[in-house]
Amino acid sequence: ERKLTKTASMTNEVRQGAFKDAEAKLKSIVSSSNSYLLNENVNKYETGWKTYYNGYYTIKVNTKKYNDVVLQLKSIGEVKSFNENAEDITGSYTNAGIELDAEKQRLERFRKMYDEAPIIADKIQLNDKIFEQERRVKYLEDSIKNMDKQVDYSAIYFTLNEKQSEY
Repeated sequence: ERKLTKTASMTNEVRQGAFKDAEAKLKSIVSSSNSYLLNENVNKYETGWKTYYNGYYTIKVNTKKYNDVVLQLKSIGEVKSFNENAEDITGSYTNAGIELDAEKQRLERFRKMYDEAPIIADKIQLNDKIFEQERRVKYLEDSIKNMDKQVDYSAIYFTLNEKQSEY
């Protein structure tokens, strides 16, 4: 099974005076999809007697819901730009598994040498090596368990611009 993470960057434009409603819709999409709004930066600009807003948002979404959320976000105003990247991180899973197997084999060799060591000083030294190796194996096992949590979310960088008055 391939492990993919996605990152999207999207810029949408809404008509003059519709920014607050569009922002409310964005937040509703984030909330209803159980996503996270990690960053929100809204700027208000005044040009003469007209004002307009620009908003920049960073959203983390469950990878399984990513396509649906992107589709909903595209319905806010007019999409001016959209970029998407997918990264195949399957190799990091495979490499971590291979590394864990190698470290377990190394631990077993240390234990065997410990059992066969005739000198107490060698046993003490090997005991320290075994302790360090057990910590290394535990660390790798925990890392592999937590990898699924790390790839569970994809990122969406969303920019919402209110169209400026032509006057």
